[in-house]
Amino acid sequence: MAKSVTRVTLWGLRCKMNLKAQTKPLTEVRRHTSEVFEEVRNTKQPIVVTEHGRSAGVIMDPEMFDLLSERLQILEEIALGEMEIASGNHVGWDEVKLGLQKWRH
Repeated sequence: MAKSVTRVTLWGLRCKMNLKAQTKPLTEVRRHTSEVFEEVRNTKQPIVVTEHGRSAGVIMDPEMFDLLSERLQILEEIALGEMEIASGNHVGWDEVKLGLQKWRH
């Protein structure tokens, strides 16, 4: 299995995701589509499809795609929160406690 490095940008920050994935040329995927999808279903591992020796796409199990999408969303929210804190656009803990006390009464 080859490692595929996928570059992702989160709020202007470039990140790399290493996926353990097989690499298959597009012509092989076209010839053996059913078998390729069966392999992905059975192994839950993505397959990087290449065209002219370059990554052209990824075939991935839908559950794994959903999981990665959820994780990416969480990372984006964390990055946004960190940017807001760095810019001073946040509420301090003392202010939160005071607001909660007012809300309870």
